[in-house]
Amino acid sequence: PAGDPPESLDMMESFYWQFVVQTFTAIMMWLQLMQGLVLNKSLAALTYSVAELFGDVTRNLVVIAIILTSIAAGLTSLQEPYFENFGESTILLIKLVLGLGGPPVGDVMNPLGFGIVVFYVVITEIGLLSILIAQLALSYENLSVDKAGYARMNKAYVCVEGESLLPRYYRRQFYNLCNFDKAIPFDSGDYGPSGGIQVREPAYIRATSKYVPDRILRAVGEASKADPWPQPSQE
Repeated sequence: PAGDPPESLDMMESFYWQFVVQTFTAIMMWLQLMQGLVLNKSLAALTYSVAELFGDVTRNLVVIAIILTSIAAGLTSLQEPYFENFGESTILLIKLVLGLGGPPVGDVMNPLGFGIVVFYVVITEIGLLSILIAQLALSYENLSVDKAGYARMNKAYVCVEGESLLPRYYRRQFYNLCNFDKAIPFDSGDYGPSGGIQVREPAYIRATSKYVPDRILRAVGEASKADPWPQPSQE
């Protein structure tokens, strides 16, 4: 109001920025719940795909922002109606592209200014946004081919980031329980590499048509120098 003292205006402005910070904090806090989606394989693949696609959107928006800034500066220099200052010009151009409505700029602008607005709309809406949609469709198609692998990779990334927040004592204790320093046995007397956790393969997998036999020939038993060298079976 016109009768408010300067102290009240300063207090209102201070409260406004507090509300802005609280709004941003609330949004970021609830977005952290997306980290829990990695517990589901399908949702983990989706969140990873969205993160990768967001990079393509960001690069495209940078180009659009440069074009928007240049067109807004040009129209402000011409002092066209509704484009008297840079801020109003930027907001009005954004409304024109997003279809949010606005004043009838075509009825009051001179031909040069109207041509610049038409050029901006054609380049941004028909050109760059169409390219962005096609690029996102192609990127999602490439990501969906190996979505299971991307899901596991995203899940591992989130687990490692969460593990880094734990105290070193708990991490060392959990590491010792996993016995990563011991070799994993393939069979009796046949030891493999260390640094992993053994998971036994279900027997029914060998009966499926997609099963591929192991190409490594393994000779079980004790590794003694006195034993003869194993002979491959003749089929």
